[in-house]
Amino acid sequence: MMGNPVGRLSVGFYALAVALAGCGALQSQTTQPLPTAMSDAGARDGDLLYVSVGNTVREYSLPQAELKQTLTGLSTPEGLCSDAVGNVFIPNLGTKQILEYAHGGASPIQTLKARGYPYDCAVDPTTGDLAVVDIDGPHGVRGNIAVYKNASGSPKIYNVRGWRYATSCAYDREGNLVAIGFTQSFFTKIAELLKGESSFNEVTLNRHTTSVYWIQSFGGAFTVYAAPLAGIYRLRISGSKGVLDGPAPLRKASRISEYAFSKRELVGIVYDFPPKKGVVRFWPYPVGGEPAKTIPNLRNPDGITVSLEPR
Repeated sequence: MMGNPVGRLSVGFYALAVALAGCGALQSQTTQPLPTAMSDAGARDGDLLYVSVGNTVREYSLPQAELKQTLTGLSTPEGLCSDAVGNVFIPNLGTKQILEYAHGGASPIQTLKARGYPYDCAVDPTTGDLAVVDIDGPHGVRGNIAVYKNASGSPKIYNVRGWRYATSCAYDREGNLVAIGFTQSFFTKIAELLKGESSFNEVTLNRHTTSVYWIQSFGGAFTVYAAPLAGIYRLRISGSKGVLDGPAPLRKASRISEYAFSKRELVGIVYDFPPKKGVVRFWPYPVGGEPAKTIPNLRNPDGITVSLEPR
């Protein structure tokens, strides 16, 4: 258990606070126009970076970082994820749905119904199962994780004791699922669902940190963004103990919100103040150093994922 994440409100958690404040209003937004796209030719070519910006998701080429397509008609798209064949999943918080797009696709190929307000997701590399964290579940049940077998149908719901909000999740190469959440008092919690198990187990870190915000898999292992340590750390878990190694020596990365990995780079959303404005920066990873390039002037950027070109 760690301290109160007040600083979270100034970066990625700002978006969560705004979303939660509007949850009552979101109840009436379950009917939206069909998502559409504004695109350039060749959007399917090569690896792609997806970034949720306001009520859109922008699609950029990699490694060039050139805008290829903008998905519109969305309602508060949040943390994004992709699977082994390049399909992209968009938790559309405003409609309580998860939208699936093919790599470079302009319209959804599947729509899944969420049990609560979906905020982040991850795909099991061993099974194709889709895990979705709900920041606010139905009927007062909060902080749950929904797992959709084969990324389809109705989910199995996991509730983590003592959680109010669940905010991020990731799978490792073996299919173990780790989720991050907050208690009623906004203390960070980390929990792991081992492959084949039926419940999450709490994980305690070896370092004191105000909060752990986001978790991603790199090379099949876990990484997290931690504050006020302000860096991307590798997370090793053994039983109920978690060890943070690092951080990666990233420059101009003190306010990272969500992040993802391409084949050679760490790509992260970095907020300026006021927190509605941000940029996306690219760093060599794990070497670190100065960002190699930047996508500037984004308003309300939130989710991010890399979709590898299907082979």
